[in-house]
Amino acid sequence: MLIKSTFPKYLIYNSLSEQLTQKQVRDFFEIQNKWQWLGYILLPILLLIKTGLIAYILYIGTFFFSAIPVTFKKLWSIVISAEFVFLLAISISGNHSELIETENFYSEYWNEK
Repeated sequence: MLIKSTFPKYLIYNSLSEQLTQKQVRDFFEIQNKWQWLGYILLPILLLIKTGLIAYILYIGTFFFSAIPVTFKKLWSIVISAEFVFLLAISISGNHSELIETENFYSEYWNEK
């Protein structure tokens, strides 16, 4: 399980330390850092598989039910264009933590209670 960096590391550490020992928490972060590169490889592969399957399903539908011939390449470019909207939303939501000061926000939140 890879945890995104939207939460500061100390919040994750504090949360895990309530349930696990210190060694287990250290091992968790070591494993997370060790396998982090795998996400960079798997993400493009999974996106290719996802868009390919969607384009293939659309191609089958147009093959059987459309009088106008449509190529797989054209459908795949449409699916890639549609997927770009979701990728844009993910990239914006992933970078929002850099726009606000999260450490001050969390420290103020925890100090109020």
